[in-house]
Amino acid sequence: LRLHDAVLFHAHSLPTALKALLLVTCARTHGNEYLDTFLSRLAIDQYHIPAASVLHVSSASKAVTTALGLAQVASSAPLTLTPSHLYHVRKQFSDEQVVELAATIAYANYLHRVTSAAGSPLEPILMNFQNTLQWKMGRE
Repeated sequence: LRLHDAVLFHAHSLPTALKALLLVTCARTHGNEYLDTFLSRLAIDQYHIPAASVLHVSSASKAVTTALGLAQVASSAPLTLTPSHLYHVRKQFSDEQVVELAATIAYANYLHRVTSAAGSPLEPILMNFQNTLQWKMGRE
């Protein structure tokens, strides 16, 4: 919990809602259903992000789109990050914000490793959450 709080709450240069969407994006990039469901529920219930935004993780903001794109590349194939990726990120974010983006993405990838290694099955509360939001239909 301390790591979670440190990444999401103690650094204040990025909005917590953006960090929550970064976590969801990383989980989806990995195809980690447990983490995706858990973090989506957290984003909707605790950070009050609209369900449609979480289910379809999209944004009108160029900065948010750039951050989510970085999360996808860093989570799927980090060795393919190019100077061009970083140029676009640095164009949209300050140095402090870039560090926070990197910390949030690293934390999400850490969570993926831990939950994958543990083989965490969906708990009834998370299954109910999926059913409530028509999870699978809502994301198609």
